Amino acid sequence: MLAPMMMFFLALLVVGGLASLMIVINPDDANRAAFPFACFFAGFAAFALAIIGGFVGEYVSDPIGGVMTMLMAPTVGLFGGGVFGYRLGMRRRRRAPDGDA
Repeated sequence: MLAPMMMFFLALLVVGGLASLMIVINPDDANRAAFPFACFFAGFAAFALAIIGGFVGEYVSDPIGGVMTMLMAPTVGLFGGGVFGYRLGMRRRRRAPDGDA
């Protein structure tokens, strides 16, 4: 159950990262920045919380690491990272040239 969840986080990270990179390189596409940034940061936050939860489970406390990996990564990581990325994308969209966004 953990491997498909981690692959989903990694897929969000890779797909969102590539799309965000294309948007950053090409300023003409700044009006599409909100969703790729949200995808990238949601995947990044969830993957980071899952990895940190694994380390906490190994070195500090197994139940706390399990809670971080199985509950916090999918909820807090995806939601918090998605909201953070969406806000960054909207800020990028607002700062785009007038004829673009």
